[in-house]
Amino acid sequence: MPVEATEIIHDNLEWSIPSTLVPRIQGLFPNITSKQVHSAWSCMSQILWKKDENQLTSAKLLLDELAGDVDIFDIEEVVGVEQVCWGMKRIAKSLRKNIIEIALDATYNMNSKHLELYSVLGEFDNAGFPLSYYLLSTATSIEIGKRTTALRKWAQCLRDKYGVVPAFIHVDKDMAEITLPTTAMPVPVPPEPVNEGEMESGDEVGDGVEDDLVDMLCQQLDMRTFQERMLTHVKNIRDFCDGLEYQIQFNDYRMLTILKHNGSSFLRLADNCLSREQQENSS
Repeated sequence: MPVEATEIIHDNLEWSIPSTLVPRIQGLFPNITSKQVHSAWSCMSQILWKKDENQLTSAKLLLDELAGDVDIFDIEEVVGVEQVCWGMKRIAKSLRKNIIEIALDATYNMNSKHLELYSVLGEFDNAGFPLSYYLLSTATSIEIGKRTTALRKWAQCLRDKYGVVPAFIHVDKDMAEITLPTTAMPVPVPPEPVNEGEMESGDEVGDGVEDDLVDMLCQQLDMRTFQERMLTHVKNIRDFCDGLEYQIQFNDYRMLTILKHNGSSFLRLADNCLSREQQENSS
């Protein structure tokens, strides 16, 4: 890449993204591809956000620099669980006690450490506002219910620090491709208004509603991650089967041998599941 093009990217790191730089650079250097611009920008921009080779350490260091805008939640660690979670301080505090509707979402497989990313957005005056994010990995933990335990602690932080006790919760599910045997837990109904002095803030009824919310948040987020993981496996298996079907025309026995040798346990699992399903359908 010409030095002049590199300098344009470097000078605009903080204020531009690759899609806005590509037309400008290609106008001067038509042979440069958008992929080259994106690659150069990605490499140079690391100076802005990459603080350490370890991704979680890097995220924590970056969040420390932004302490005026975010709250880093001090959550009790579960053995084998890697995590970092933070709240959008200025947004969440200005909306404290005013959030009655939130949306939960989760995604994973977005980086080399396979960290899961969870988020909570609050609704106010017909607009959505990010309240909190959570990076989580339970890959090295052997604790039972590790993910649910970690998510519950995060939900408790949201409740206690920002007063997030919504009456409505939205979860994005793709039920067209996968249907779960369980359904979402009902949203807890807020207690009926009472006269001042009848119930203190620490009464069991109020705490019970909030605890129900914490449990529901954990199950909703955990369900979302399960669906995405399962859908990824289903897609990969389908794509792999398409490739196997394509290989049939070549009559290459080496592929069949490799499949039987390396995939024997999976093939046995598939045979057993399909056989059991046939037996149940015929009975």
